[in-house]
Order: sequence, then C-alpha cells, then structure tokens
Amino acid sequence: MIAMIMTIGIALMSCGSDEPKSNNDVDKMLIGTWLLENDSNNILTIYFRGSRFTLTLLDAVDGYTDTVSGSYSVAKDGNGDYVITLRFDNEPDDPSTFHIDEITSKKMVLYTNGVATTWHKR
Repeated sequence: MIAMIMTIGIALMSCGSDEPKSNNDVDKMLIGTWLLENDSNNILTIYFRGSRFTLTLLDAVDGYTDTVSGSYSVAKDGNGDYVITLRFDNEPDDPSTFHIDEITSKKMVLYTNGVATTWHKR
C-alpha cells in the first residue's frame, strides 16, 4: 500500500513539472516580460509574444531608454538543448543565439559566449 501511494505521489509530482517537453512548451513559458538579474545600474527587460520580442534597456542613472524589436524562434540544437534565436529588425542578417540552460514559468537562465544570464518573469 505504501509503495502504491509513493508511486502515485511521484507520478503527480512529475505531471506538475515546469520542465519543457517541446518547442511549443518553451514558447508558452517565454510569453510575457522578463527582467534581467544584474548588478549594474541598467535595467534590461525582454518581452516575448507570438514570434516577436521587444528588448528594452533603461539606464537607471541617466534615465536613457533604448528599445529594439525583432522576431524570435525556439529550436533544439544538435545536442538536444533548446536555443532561442533573436533576429533584430534593424540587423536581420545578424541573429543572436542563446542556449536555454534552464526555463520555468518564473525563471530563465540563458547562456551564450561563455556567459550565463538569469532572467525573472515580471
């Protein structure tokens, strides 16, 4: 009886997992506004919706704001890891690719060029 209860408990915990199982799951988790966790005076947010994104940088000292937009896609790379490719409207031929190290409905860790960045959903 105890073994059966433990099996059901483990199965229920697995069903509630935030782990993406497909590109569509990653797309659903991305929708919304994400705030970059950093130690600088800059505030960086990215908003994903549909196949579009808007990236906004706010310099907290000067109040300067810069916003760029573009399209994005989610795919698996050759290792089976999820990647996000951003194509900026002002530079469509120079995409930026980020490996998704971790993604849940509230937290995302992206990795590119040896640097990991942590983002939190607003």
